[in-house]
Amino acid sequence: MHVRSATVVPIPILWAALAIVALTVGCDGPAAPPLRVTVYVPGQSRSAEALVDGIRDAIAQSRPVELTVEVAGELESTGLETGRSGRAVADARIGVGATIALTLSADASRTTFFTAVVDPVGSGLLPSLAEEVGAVIGVASLPPIRGLFELVAQISTVRVVGYLYDRRSPDATAIARLASMAAPAAGIELVAIPFDLVSLDQDATDHAAAGPLGELLARVDALLVDGPLYGGVWIDSVLDLLAESTVATITVDPVWGAAHGALIAYGTDPAAIGRATGTVIADSMRRDRGPYSRLQFPTGADDLVLLVNTASAERTGVEIPSALTDAADTVLGHEPGAADD
Repeated sequence: MHVRSATVVPIPILWAALAIVALTVGCDGPAAPPLRVTVYVPGQSRSAEALVDGIRDAIAQSRPVELTVEVAGELESTGLETGRSGRAVADARIGVGATIALTLSADASRTTFFTAVVDPVGSGLLPSLAEEVGAVIGVASLPPIRGLFELVAQISTVRVVGYLYDRRSPDATAIARLASMAAPAAGIELVAIPFDLVSLDQDATDHAAAGPLGELLARVDALLVDGPLYGGVWIDSVLDLLAESTVATITVDPVWGAAHGALIAYGTDPAAIGRATGTVIADSMRRDRGPYSRLQFPTGADDLVLLVNTASAERTGVEIPSALTDAADTVLGHEPGAADD
């Protein structure tokens, strides 16, 4: 009887073959195509860049992404679909801030994503916070206005805070409402003035001597700046004047605060808002259930950043208590120029 000899497969080759089989069996099919995302921002700023980077990084965790950025103010009324460059329609359109998101949501045939919106219900984006079905998905960013004023209240020389805001912006008007309640509770007087009532076309000398803006700066100890994500693009018009004055700035945008020498910045890192937004978009695109409404508030304690600038304090004659500098995540000892933004 003829006995066949067994073929012995070397162990390394056997393990390699098993690995290939495992990869083949576990594969879910071809890789997903890149998700085309267009982010519409109010203007160019470091805060917007940080937010966009966060969106890109979060989506890239689950699938490839092709992300473009459009400045909404530079788009023609017919350009929200393709932009001036004529790019193909994006899979996801993101409006930064309530004003841009409301414009995008006018097209009810497509899902609108929003981010950095202070009050989604008050702005008209969502009918209620409990809404579960709809064509609007996004991330609300409720600035810690109360916490900011409680921090400022620890500075004995800051008793009056001014706030120039764009009353055409739902986000800025929401911040004005929050500040009108938070400031008195912290023992601080708030002077809120719509910036369209302040002439910004005069030179800085005229402003410093007279006019609504000069009168405001002469009256207050600090100026609240909401930041470029919340309608504060106007602030670029008066940065030179603020740099020459002894009025300190406080803000809920830590990126803007670091770039422009704010005395105190306390708020959510724009990159964290972006990551939360990217996660919402990636999750919604994985669900085969049509458009739905999902709302997140990325304002956990881990996302809040406190920045204190001792150089700004010295320039404006403000003495910052050690308790504030000890509690700060970042303490800066210099004042970056406006050109850094």
